[in-house]
Amino acid sequence: MPVGEIIFSVIGESIGYLFFDGIGYGLRKLYFRITGKEEDFYGLTRLKRWYLNRFVLLKNDLNELIQKGSKGKVVKILDEKSILVQFENDIGKLIFFKGKSNFKLKRTEVRLILQKRNRR
Repeated sequence: MPVGEIIFSVIGESIGYLFFDGIGYGLRKLYFRITGKEEDFYGLTRLKRWYLNRFVLLKNDLNELIQKGSKGKVVKILDEKSILVQFENDIGKLIFFKGKSNFKLKRTEVRLILQKRNRR
């Protein structure tokens, strides 16, 4: 297969993807503008898959009870930048601070703990 055919096929496929993705994006924006519905966030399902019910480590001190390096569990995804986290002490019990156990944090304030999965 000549090099020219490969180059033209790559360029043609790239233009096709950009063209059809652009049309889909435009139609989606038009639909939400006409109907007045609120546009849902594309990556929210991806964020839920990555963060929901996973353990995280705190990067900086939150208060006098919850220090840097505290382990917590993500209980809810609020939006693309904010999450609700419940922190645990060394024994595994929830930490309450001023009557609250859920803390609203930015995703940049925590680090996700990736766990190895058993493959069978």
